[in-house]
Amino acid sequence: MNDQVHVARAVTDSADEFQSIVQAVAGAIKITPKYKNRFRSSISVSRLHRIGMALIDIEPMHTLIEPQHDFYCLTVPIINSCHIKDAAIRREYSRNTAHLLYPERTLDSQHRSHCQLLGVTFMIDDLDDIARKLVGSTNALKPLNDCSLALTTPAGVNLVNQLSHICGQVYRDNKAPMSDSLGAELEDDLITALLLAMDENQPGTDDAPSGGVSKCQVALAADYLLNNLESPVTRTRLAEIAGVSVRSLSRAFVKRHGVGPMRFLRERRLEAVRMELINARPGSTKVSDIALRYGFSELGKFSLLYKSVYNEKPSETLRY
Repeated sequence: MNDQVHVARAVTDSADEFQSIVQAVAGAIKITPKYKNRFRSSISVSRLHRIGMALIDIEPMHTLIEPQHDFYCLTVPIINSCHIKDAAIRREYSRNTAHLLYPERTLDSQHRSHCQLLGVTFMIDDLDDIARKLVGSTNALKPLNDCSLALTTPAGVNLVNQLSHICGQVYRDNKAPMSDSLGAELEDDLITALLLAMDENQPGTDDAPSGGVSKCQVALAADYLLNNLESPVTRTRLAEIAGVSVRSLSRAFVKRHGVGPMRFLRERRLEAVRMELINARPGSTKVSDIALRYGFSELGKFSLLYKSVYNEKPSETLRY
């Protein structure tokens, strides 16, 4: 296709209709609603010359793309998370982490609750040539068992910005047709952003933390910690989330953040306590309640730690 084509904007309660719409950018796809009697989705599909896009708002369902495709597919959750199995590994993807489906791999995705996501397919035969020109090698294209792309790293943030920009152009209210030159420019920028994020995801590059652990794996662990400030966290569980050994993750985490994962967690919890104390009402809030909620069970040690970091007692922060 040389011209931009808005394939569909639809609200449907038919899984078959949903499949037929998505096929315009993702080929054969199988949808199984969790609740067949109340399946409902809203979908907007658009395709440029080399890129297909689908904005989807959908109820719980199971999605399967068989390994018969020849494109890369990026899945970015926008509201709520989804669970995707790829290369025998099932992981949860949030809005801070995208899933990258490599050619000839199976996508097995489960949406357990109402979900909004952006799916982008890259239908590019010469991606290896582009990668070689852009980053000097095709290392970025090597399939990994960890098919996650962190969206909180510099390359990840740039990818998010490019996705936001192209969505704004493609799905804008202005119905004026997009020029060929603008479409080509948008595609080039997005392809470049994807390759840079893929390159950053590879272990063994100059920017990889250490021990074959990618920045993305460290970011997955950090994201999990930030989302579980009030919950118990173990090193073993954290290593499982990142898909590496406890030792490798600890070494990589120190290189990336300057401290180990558990100290990183303690520092973030301490910051969370301080923010709550600053914003709390002294007469209706107890320091002990907030401290215990963030896992500081030994209040005496907590008070000493807090004062050593912020040069005041937690009660003094609450007072003012």
